[in-house]
Amino acid sequence: MIGDIVLIRDRSKLGDANIAGQRAITGDYDAPPYTHVALLVGTYKGVHAMPAPEHIGLTLTYELLSPEKEWAVWRHHGLSEKIKGDRKLWFKFAWDAESYVGERYNNPVLRKAKEHHSFCSELIGKVYGKAGIHFPGKPENLMPITIAKTVRHDSDWCEVTDEYRDALRADPRYQHLYDSTNLEKAKKAQEALLAAKESVNKSMAEIGEGMVGLNRFDRWSVETGKGGWQVWGLKDSVRGPELSNEAVEWSLLFAFDEVDDSLLDLFVKWTPPSRQ
Repeated sequence: MIGDIVLIRDRSKLGDANIAGQRAITGDYDAPPYTHVALLVGTYKGVHAMPAPEHIGLTLTYELLSPEKEWAVWRHHGLSEKIKGDRKLWFKFAWDAESYVGERYNNPVLRKAKEHHSFCSELIGKVYGKAGIHFPGKPENLMPITIAKTVRHDSDWCEVTDEYRDALRADPRYQHLYDSTNLEKAKKAQEALLAAKESVNKSMAEIGEGMVGLNRFDRWSVETGKGGWQVWGLKDSVRGPELSNEAVEWSLLFAFDEVDDSLLDLFVKWTPPSRQ
């Protein structure tokens, strides 16, 4: 659900060093040991900050909640109830979160507030702050372990990890992506997802540069399909490389947070405007 927070732990040596660094910075050696945090902005997509070359971008729950990772998902009661009953608030929260896409990764060790820069937990603090919900301290001082400790001890939050595990077990796309019985096919699906993610994030960064104050959709062209669907595509000047049909399906999740067979068919067959 939009607004849910994903906490992730990397159990590698690098992950152990990450946790040790967080504890040294915060002086908190009792907080749950998580190395990364991301924010969901829909059923399938999320936004997070990663070191270069990724920086701040969109990702999918399928990648965040992979079976190879240790993760937990938490939900804020008050925010989720408000969003359920107010569609305008739903869109505002999503817009506020996605407006950071294309910005740069901040240095979590220096923890300096820099315009258009955020590390993972700093980004969460900023987005939730805009919604009137605040974590301890300033966003630039907020660590993943602090978020983890806060959600565990604040009654406004509840863990919904099992809800996501149940949904993913019943999701054919997730099972296809991590199919241990057909590793070659699963690898191709993962490559298509990553290609879609790279294309979408590159395009969003390009159309946002130097265009502050313009409506995002002013930079898109529109085609109307037989069923009345409006198909939005990046204008020719900022279109990325051609994607496979499977990558197009992943791209639809980034764009619409849903995939409808009729909509998918239109996107696969749609030809973008020719260059002028």
